[in-house]
Amino acid sequence: MFTLVTNTAFVTSNMGYHRKTCDGMVSLQTRIGTNLNEIIMNKKTKVGFVANYNLVEANAVRIAKEHGWVIADTNESKGMLIALMHSELSEALEAVRHGNPQSEKIPEFTLLEEELADVVLRIMNFGGQLGLNIADAILAKDEYNSNRPYKHGGKAF
Repeated sequence: MFTLVTNTAFVTSNMGYHRKTCDGMVSLQTRIGTNLNEIIMNKKTKVGFVANYNLVEANAVRIAKEHGWVIADTNESKGMLIALMHSELSEALEAVRHGNPQSEKIPEFTLLEEELADVVLRIMNFGGQLGLNIADAILAKDEYNSNRPYKHGGKAF
């Protein structure tokens, strides 16, 4: 069990399971009367996100190491683990192709949610074992993306 660190009104969980949709976040923005981007980019919120991410990441690394997923300092080892991240995304695609059924392993979630969680946990394990600062990179990239033009890059999809 984790005690989650937060300074925001909309993230209240003690490993509780609840779903947030984009529509739910918009209605939340209306209720609290402020721009969600301002809340998310607030320094205290950033610190809370990084602290929570690092707690979950440390646990993901512990579990992965206990189950033999130790990263050797070789490109082959790193490449294999990146391929495993990709395989989890492929499993997420298969979940969608099959109508996104209920997960058999964690029945309170869909199979798509389970597979995307696997992707995130593999990324956390990888970043944690290599000492990468993924949490701050997420915040920096999110902020960068918020200032990009609509459908930037001129790509059809």
